[in-house]
Amino acid sequence: MHSFRKRRQGAALVEFAFVGILFFALLFGMIQFGIYLSVTNALWNLSREGARYAAVKPANPGVNDPTVYQDVTNHIKAVAPGILDKNKMTIAFNPANSGDRAVGAPITVTITYDMAGKRLLILPGTKSGEEYKTLSNSFLGRYYTTTSAMMVEH
Repeated sequence: MHSFRKRRQGAALVEFAFVGILFFALLFGMIQFGIYLSVTNALWNLSREGARYAAVKPANPGVNDPTVYQDVTNHIKAVAPGILDKNKMTIAFNPANSGDRAVGAPITVTITYDMAGKRLLILPGTKSGEEYKTLSNSFLGRYYTTTSAMMVEH
């Protein structure tokens, strides 16, 4: 009986090694996905905020005023949460010319964010220059794009 117990002493450690790897992989995967969802939700809210801000700015049909879209861009970056790197956001507008906005017509704001530009994801990866290449960037995508549209009000 004594020799049987001696042979079983390492079994618990081996079993924990197998189960522990799976457990921690699932745990970190859930945390990582939560971070990814938080970032994408923040970007989605920013595009809606930008579209709303652009929709209520007075439209001057036929007059291209570049400060209109610059004001919207500044507003989006000002209200962006700290988890986002404001320099990694690309903001585009449709119509591209602010003079083409008309009352009752839609204004579309598109934000593209480079997820690899900042290490906000916790999965292991390698650094290449200023970019982190991680498993989640490969699996979930490096760029996240969100678009919102609202009608120009006045």
